Amino acid sequence: MFVKIPHTILALQLPPNALKVYCYLCSCASADGVATVRAGKIARNCNIARATVCSATTQLVSLGLVQQRHRYKIDGTYRSNEYTLIRPAGRWFALEVSQRIFSLPASAFAVYAAFLSFRNRAGKAFPSLSHLSGLLGLCRNTIIKAIRELQQAHLVRKLHKWAGKHNLYILLSNTKKECPALTKPSTQSINPLDDPSNTIILTPFFRRVKGAIVSFLQGVVHFLDNISLPTRTLQRERV
Repeated sequence: MFVKIPHTILALQLPPNALKVYCYLCSCASADGVATVRAGKIARNCNIARATVCSATTQLVSLGLVQQRHRYKIDGTYRSNEYTLIRPAGRWFALEVSQRIFSLPASAFAVYAAFLSFRNRAGKAFPSLSHLSGLLGLCRNTIIKAIRELQQAHLVRKLHKWAGKHNLYILLSNTKKECPALTKPSTQSINPLDDPSNTIILTPFFRRVKGAIVSFLQGVVHFLDNISLPTRTLQRERV
């Protein structure tokens, strides 16, 4: 299951927890953009505290992204709140609705959402750290830590590019075919030139080729050294 997230949401530089809560409300919203959910459920599914949820929704309301309405039972006790989402127009990217995505730390979730916004049809993204920092409003060290957490969660694979270029990030799907922990990566779907493991695979091959050439040349030299010239030729040279 996927939910549409507008690109302009990232440009607002929301705090990571507020961004996560907004995306979760989008996953719970109906077709008319209304989500009816308890704050405790949001906190549990987003792996954050209830007070953090209240603070995040307050920030979203102040920015005009969410309209919150409290509901009460007949006896006056609280019911689940009603959130009406104000979705900005424009382009959007698809975010997978799963527990492992919303259980990510807040900064890792924000960086993952940014990767999704930069992803091309091949599932690759190559934004620079400075671009991510300017887009999300996070410092460089926080982004580097978030990328490591995404790699540990098997959501992103980082490939180093040549000097002067940005790193290449491959976004992994939640399916078994593309999950590196379950199956080996396909050599057809990944460009062999982008895979840094090729240097490890090809090095022994070139070593064997080099050894064979050196052995052949040594044999040729040894053969030429052991060739005996005819005795008549030697006598003529002495005369």
